[in-house]
Formats: sequence, C-alpha cells, structure tokens
Amino acid sequence: MSSSPSDIINRLTLWAAQQPRTEGAQLALEAAAHIESLRQEVRTQRNEIAQHVSVRNAILDMDNTPYHGTIDY
Repeated sequence: MSSSPSDIINRLTLWAAQQPRTEGAQLALEAAAHIESLRQEVRTQRNEIAQHVSVRNAILDMDNTPYHGTIDY
C-alpha cells in the first residue's frame, strides 16, 4: 500500500474509520481492498511482460550472426 496521504486507499480507509458502523464504511473498505488487489495484479502482469520481453530479446539475439551490425571493409 502506498504511504502517500493522497492515495485513494489511505483516504478510503481513513474515511471508513471515522464513520459509525455503516454500510458506506464497509463499502469503502471493500473498495480499498479491491483497488489494492487490482494494483497487485497490474504489478504481476508488468513483471510477466518484462520476462516475456527478456525472452524475446534473447531469442532475437540468438538469431544474430556473430558479426551482425558490423561492416567489414
């Protein structure tokens, strides 16, 4: 979770803590949890994409000849 005071998760959590036991407060906590879950999913997908890019680059590098990109006059 981000430590920034403007972070939506912090704001929702703080707001919910200030409310009496209402349905709105529970909804705010559920929303905060859902947002955090989505953030984690985005992080996971970014890591997976980075790994795929790494593999793709390695495969492309294997296709290059040892002197690829050099000009021999």
